[in-house]
Amino acid sequence: MIVLRPDHVRAALEAARTQQGTSLAALTFERPVLAVFLRHFG
Repeated sequence: MIVLRPDHVRAALEAARTQQGTSLAALTFERPVLAVFLRHFG
């Protein structure tokens, strides 16, 4: 089972950036955000 710690989630949202350079954390303060993370096997 994967346990998500709030500090790890916060760090991941700060590290993930849009093409314009805005962090996902900043976007979540502006409005609700649905983020979908896909993993490609190949």
